[in-house]
Amino acid sequence: MLVPDNLVRLQADCFATGNPDAEIYRSTLGLNMNIENNNGQLRCRVCMASPLVPRHCNFSHSCRNLRLEGAILYATCDDRNGKLVETSLDLDRCVVNRQGYLDFVCGFLSPYA
Repeated sequence: MLVPDNLVRLQADCFATGNPDAEIYRSTLGLNMNIENNNGQLRCRVCMASPLVPRHCNFSHSCRNLRLEGAILYATCDDRNGKLVETSLDLDRCVVNRQGYLDFVCGFLSPYA
């Protein structure tokens, strides 16, 4: 589910992978730093070559009407000309369960980013 706040967070109950008897963990992941608005289209963040230079995408500054249906994030985003564009992103392409905690996979690791 999307947590309704300015950080645009995804929250889920996750199992530790590879262990069917594992505990369930409540995990939260900030999407605003990992998803970008690229000319009206939501995209998974492509990681910088250097981890010393963090990139903050802040898609929520130019997108509105956010909703989550299953793993699909829908939004209306501004393009370069200020035109509103309906867009969506399958979060399964850039969010994974790592031992019970949500984590982001850099866009260059995903064939769909």
